[in-house]
Amino acid sequence: MNLQAALALGAVAAVVASSIASIVFLRRRGNPREKERRRRELVHSSGRVIEGYVTGCENGVVHYTYHWRGVRYEASQDISDLEPKPTHFEDFSGPVTVKFLGSRPSNSMVISENWSGFPQARRVNL
Repeated sequence: MNLQAALALGAVAAVVASSIASIVFLRRRGNPREKERRRRELVHSSGRVIEGYVTGCENGVVHYTYHWRGVRYEASQDISDLEPKPTHFEDFSGPVTVKFLGSRPSNSMVISENWSGFPQARRVNL
């Protein structure tokens, strides 16, 4: 095999390898809903629990605040994928239990597939 043929074969192999690598990388990223579900699962399984306060709920998004080590965090969570009718949270404002990661306190939630921080909506493995 001459040098030109070897270079062409190497270039084709490089293109094929990079294409396969990019396909694998893009599949691993997953869709946004799956990434959010995995995030909630991580926070649920290894998160700390603290008291917070819901400041408002609208259009399936819960806005809440909590304090950790002298820092006030304001966060929101889209619960439209978790609740078939999130409207019963629309008028809720008050205390709530918040789960968050101690290593990253801004990564928090008030409700997941298996847990709820809302006093009237305690969940048991749905």
